[in-house]
Amino acid sequence: MDMTTVLAPGVHVQASKPFGDTPARGVDALMARWVRSARARTVVVSLVFIVAALVFWHAGKPIWGNWAETNAVITSQRDYQGRFDPACDLGLAYRVDGRQIRTHASVPEPCTVMPSIGAAMVVRHDQFDPGWVQIRGFPQPTGLLLIGLSVLMLTPLASLALYLGIAWRRVAAVRQLGDAPWYEITGTVQTSPPATRNLLRLALQHTGPGQANTELRFGIRPISFFPLPAAGSTFTVRVTGTGSGKVLVALPGHAGVALGTITATP
Repeated sequence: MDMTTVLAPGVHVQASKPFGDTPARGVDALMARWVRSARARTVVVSLVFIVAALVFWHAGKPIWGNWAETNAVITSQRDYQGRFDPACDLGLAYRVDGRQIRTHASVPEPCTVMPSIGAAMVVRHDQFDPGWVQIRGFPQPTGLLLIGLSVLMLTPLASLALYLGIAWRRVAAVRQLGDAPWYEITGTVQTSPPATRNLLRLALQHTGPGQANTELRFGIRPISFFPLPAAGSTFTVRVTGTGSGKVLVALPGHAGVALGTITATP
């Protein structure tokens, strides 16, 4: 057993070095695996953000699309019940770049107040999709649609941004804390999950008279499933750190690395 003080200021714990002085981030390609994982998540999240931006842009084209105007002839009328009030579905015919276009557009008014079949109306149309029209002089729900999309997308996009930030935060932690070797230490389990929300607390073995009690805390979610130890049992973990008290924690025989802290306790 080696005595080490690198895990926290003034903390002396019994530890061994299962991989010698090899930096922890180089054991089992730990750093490379976390970087690959973070990059893959970055690609996925970036694609989701791009799709969301395209959906938002497409929905707002009537506002910022600089649509052209043309005269259209009403070819049909049909009353129907809209979400809140009666509405009229109008069949429209018009020409764009020499092509005859026939489409339908709705207005939030009953057909009885609309011009009769055969009358002309001014419509705005998408230059790249001439069948997508709006009738000039009638309110359109584009603004409300954009507000609804913003509200709908805000929470999932914020969650994805947080998810991505956590991934790169772990890469930074592995890069910084993993510069030291792995130390294998044994402690007594003080509190076993799930009573403490997946936070495992160990009282570590210490050396020397007057040495303060030492406690290791880490979350078990990032580490693959293992039988949860009972309070009062002994438990062996691998830790590495630069001496600040912040450490990476791994379990022999299990995948995944968690962030933890080592502190001296009264």
